[in-house]
Amino acid sequence: MMFILSMNIYAKVSIAVVSILLLLAISTGLLIYLSTRGPRTEVPVVNSSAQTLGSGQPLTFVVLGDSTSAGQGGNYTTGIAQSSAEYLAKSNTVTFYNFSVSGARINDVLNKQWPKAESLKPNVVLVSAGANDVTGRTSLKKVSIDFDKLINKIIEANCDSKIVLTGSPDMGSIPRLVQPLRALAGTRSESLNKVVDKLVKKYEIIRAPIAEKTGPAFRKDRFLFAIDKFHPNDAGYQVWIPVLTAALDAAKSMQKSRCS
Repeated sequence: MMFILSMNIYAKVSIAVVSILLLLAISTGLLIYLSTRGPRTEVPVVNSSAQTLGSGQPLTFVVLGDSTSAGQGGNYTTGIAQSSAEYLAKSNTVTFYNFSVSGARINDVLNKQWPKAESLKPNVVLVSAGANDVTGRTSLKKVSIDFDKLINKIIEANCDSKIVLTGSPDMGSIPRLVQPLRALAGTRSESLNKVVDKLVKKYEIIRAPIAEKTGPAFRKDRFLFAIDKFHPNDAGYQVWIPVLTAALDAAKSMQKSRCS
């Protein structure tokens, strides 16, 4: 009798757990759907042709990533990619390429963008990606594997290349994401960035801590967002730029050569 009773309790608990998981899945799907409703910004198509800027020692600079490095939500010419290139051009003749594509995850950067840059053997590489892996719920294991492969490929192409990763911005600041999805996205951003930080430490490269340095400002000031309430606008990207230029300086001065 006790055995039958225990089995009944176990069955009820199992049904309850499954029901909760299904409810969470349905709720999350609904929240994601609701979060896609509303105004949009134009999806930019980045010109990946070479630009030459500045004067001094030659330097090849490659930007890889998602909508943030493609400038979505703001003016590309004052966005993070162009501004980073112009910053480097203050002391170098910079040949600049941007292969970023809006919507890209780190796997897209690895398999679709990097192959276009590999033969350039870049001296400096900026990778601004991670947000779409947060919203797309890419597994952290997959994120780690793909970032690791990308870093290795960059080093193989140029053993002296300086690498800067942004990781994910603070997705917990995004007004477009309704609660509790926004809070979940914020937690997910932190988890993804911890994965990136482990690789940064492993390879002795640099992360530009966009989430940590600019997240509080974006949570406080909604006027830093574009009309889609998802991407930064011009003012928002200007908040990012000092974090990126500091990281580029650190990469140039601190990253060791791997050339034997």
